[in-house]
Amino acid sequence: MANHLYEGKVYSLPYTIDLNALMYYNEALFEEVGLEFPTTWEELLHAIEVFKENGIIPIALGNKDQWLVPTGWLSNLVALIGGPEFMNDLCFGDAKYTDEPYIEALKALKQLVDVGAFNSDFNSIDNYQMYGLYGLGRTAIFSAGSWAASTLPESIPAEISAVTRVTVMPTYPNGKGELNTVAGGSGWGVNINSTLEGSKREAAIRLMKALSDRSFATALIEIANMPPAVSGAEYDTSSVPAIFNEIMEVQEKAIVTPVFDQVIHPELIDEMNKTTQAVMAGNMTPEVAAQRMQNIKDRLARTR
Repeated sequence: MANHLYEGKVYSLPYTIDLNALMYYNEALFEEVGLEFPTTWEELLHAIEVFKENGIIPIALGNKDQWLVPTGWLSNLVALIGGPEFMNDLCFGDAKYTDEPYIEALKALKQLVDVGAFNSDFNSIDNYQMYGLYGLGRTAIFSAGSWAASTLPESIPAEISAVTRVTVMPTYPNGKGELNTVAGGSGWGVNINSTLEGSKREAAIRLMKALSDRSFATALIEIANMPPAVSGAEYDTSSVPAIFNEIMEVQEKAIVTPVFDQVIHPELIDEMNKTTQAVMAGNMTPEVAAQRMQNIKDRLARTR
């Protein structure tokens, strides 16, 4: 509910939950090189080298529009490094972007660039082109949110979709976040126009209740392939893509932590998108990027 509160008051009701930093991978390629999906950062770095030696792109990425890395990779890495408590304090409290977890997360992203984890044009293609690159069958991994379950089967060949699995981001060395820590939340909600009166207000309340019950949650799963905010919804597993059932299994075990662009100030989001891309391109240091973020956070706090 954190994404739907303002100064402690509920302003909307969530109807779906996204897990923003899932790891989608080609199981057949992992079997081809004799690896299982990594659960630690060290194992991920090793897998990257093995894939490169075998002429396979380790990780597909399409960050042309700047938002994909901050909403997924960066949000998750900060929580894995600093722990869920730090991530919450950074988003909602007094923790600083200049603190070690945020800077280290940016360094981790630059490390992936430096070891050749991504396609060379990762800052020039968008997320849909990323799906297309993965769909060629010689890319091992890509990271995206649970929303990919509804678009992926239509974006890649059936034979690649059939060997695609989904899991969580590996843990980070000496990080405070456990395996199954996943950046996610509810970025979509519904509310009632406060000016409504009489029968219109009553109808709006009935609609809100309908959008919050398990029957709507079931429809949301079976028709839209979207994880619902309501727990306990039953659905026909054969009516959704196989990958969606795996996402639901991940969600059951997930330790969900905030997503930056769902909860922080728009000015901070814009700066984060720009500076993260600049760090990964080698045009800015993590320390400078972090200081620019903190300068904005401090200024916003003074004018609150």
